[in-house]
Amino acid sequence: MAIQRIEVVVDCESIENGAAAYTAVNMFASPDIIVSNSQGSYELSVRVDNDDVLRWSAFPKVVQPEGSTENYAVIISAEHDWNNNTLLKDWTAFQGDMDVYVYESDAISMNDDGEVPVKRVTGYQPYVQATARLPGRPDPGTSQIEAYTFWVKVYKGSQLIKEINWDPYVTVVQP
Repeated sequence: MAIQRIEVVVDCESIENGAAAYTAVNMFASPDIIVSNSQGSYELSVRVDNDDVLRWSAFPKVVQPEGSTENYAVIISAEHDWNNNTLLKDWTAFQGDMDVYVYESDAISMNDDGEVPVKRVTGYQPYVQATARLPGRPDPGTSQIEAYTFWVKVYKGSQLIKEINWDPYVTVVQP
């Protein structure tokens, strides 16, 4: 069992201006699990082993639009697993509590030789996860493809701009 991380990057400005999800979402994962040259696409296809844990985290492409005092934020709010939930099991949402590094203060001037002081704080990067499970005991090397749908809420400040969705793929392989 391995933990496979997938990053979902949402162009919130495009969504705010009426773009469809498939034009405003890019998904990224480790190159060794990518299928069909899909890195960076909204239809990211990944190949994982049976019992791998997949974790998806969502990020805004731009945190704060130019000239605005409000921040964009995105969060995965729902999922739908196709094919009668045969391959992706135990969907769960987590706060993502972890230690992160931040700058000691805001607007620190940078120069050629000086390092900017940093500190460690508790931060959160929410994620959802599911476990890849092949039903029964297929022959070694057998693989199955499953589509799933994500719904992601896109916020600007405290206002919900839009909820978007799309359908990527996971290929689960029996080791």
